[in-house]
Amino acid sequence: MEEPEIDRLYALPLEEFTPARDALAARLRTAGDAAEAARIKSLRKPTAPAWAVNQLARAHRDQIEALIAASERLRSTQHDLLSGGPAGDVWEATLVEREVASRLVDAAELILKQAGYGAARGTLERIADTLYAAAADPSGRTLLRKGQITTEMRRAGFGGVIDVPPTARGSTAPSSARKPPKLSVVKQRGDGKDAKRRGGPTARELLEAEREAEKLTRAAGRAEADAVRLARDADRAAQESASARKRADAAAKAAAEARDEAADAKRAAAGSKRAADRAAARLDKLRSKA
Repeated sequence: MEEPEIDRLYALPLEEFTPARDALAARLRTAGDAAEAARIKSLRKPTAPAWAVNQLARAHRDQIEALIAASERLRSTQHDLLSGGPAGDVWEATLVEREVASRLVDAAELILKQAGYGAARGTLERIADTLYAAAADPSGRTLLRKGQITTEMRRAGFGGVIDVPPTARGSTAPSSARKPPKLSVVKQRGDGKDAKRRGGPTARELLEAEREAEKLTRAAGRAEADAVRLARDADRAAQESASARKRADAAAKAAAEARDEAADAKRAAAGSKRAADRAAARLDKLRSKA
């Protein structure tokens, strides 16, 4: 089985994945390739957030590569920090990764809407988590680049990201090299004492605050978008209601006019009947004299 066939499956609209996968497996089975047919049949249908990420990998490949590069840079600065590197580098790398991920989430929202799928706040947050987690994980990066992720991924917390590299854990280096040093903000020039000793926040606290601020900012943005959408829906409903009232008023006016015309026709019919009765009476009278 050539990879383009599998890639085509994951590029399809979400609702077409399962029938297309089953049809491909059936063709392979008919052709006598039972093992490959079973492998294709076992491919999982992506969740909606995973599907959106897969489409990003196809439509925004350069930005996906930028996210992977930003993620690698962030991990590098975090490990450097454990060896006494500047926290400012971690902060800067975090902001770069966040900016790239934010642009990708916005693109994913547009993809979902254009495909007719929901783009709720929770869905977009799962897309963001999947992007962060896939970019940070070697196997996740492979699936991300291929656009073949099947389910959402969860990024590790701060403590799972900043850690001692595996080689350091198993080495025979001195204990001071094996144990993570206390994290602190960049040292101030002059006295050689870090901000931790002066009562300032640690690098861990700064980055945790950054993550929390990012989460709250994203939530606020989604809430604002929801408010705008609801206001737009309310305006549309008001316009439709006003239009309906106008149609109702026009219908009521037409009905009143029809009632007036009916009354006029009824009066005319009564007058005609009276005239006919008088004509009939005259005719009877003339017949009686004849």
